[in-house]
Amino acid sequence: MAFPFANPVSTFSVATMKAVLAFLLSALFLVSAAHGGGKSATAYIGIHVEGDQTDGPKMVRPCVINGKEHFFRISPEVVTRHFEAFHAFVSEDGATYGAALRLNGEGLRAMQIMLSLNQSRLARTIVNGRALDIMRLDKGRDDGYFIIWSGLGPEDLKLFSVKLKRLDSGVPGEDVKPEKKKKKSS
Repeated sequence: MAFPFANPVSTFSVATMKAVLAFLLSALFLVSAAHGGGKSATAYIGIHVEGDQTDGPKMVRPCVINGKEHFFRISPEVVTRHFEAFHAFVSEDGATYGAALRLNGEGLRAMQIMLSLNQSRLARTIVNGRALDIMRLDKGRDDGYFIIWSGLGPEDLKLFSVKLKRLDSGVPGEDVKPEKKKKKSS
């Protein structure tokens, strides 16, 4: 008695299988190209609080500041979605820009929680993968703004404009197209 599946005969020909494989690979290529190879077209802003070395390498990363090793959490406490608008300015170094970022309601709560749970710890601001500012957490401001003092380039400001409302008309050396006001039809 012969086993019914002993003779592996496929209903697909080799040519059909090659065509299906080529289609799947091209679809994968198109999807990866649409995502820009993993690079995002929007800004990333994250405030990462200081952790402890005992938190482990999956939770914190080391950073040397003034010759002393500190560990900052990988997961940020406040991120881009917590901001709603920004105002750019030329920083004191004259070569880069800074920005005053206005927090939304969720951002105000996230900032208050971060400040109340992490008194006297350090925090660092990361923008588009670059660590910019390091600050000591003590008490928050009541005006609803978070300031990045320097280190931003014109490309960062353009990326901010994708997600956040612009509160200024541009800064010296930056090309900003004025927003067109829509006319209401009556």
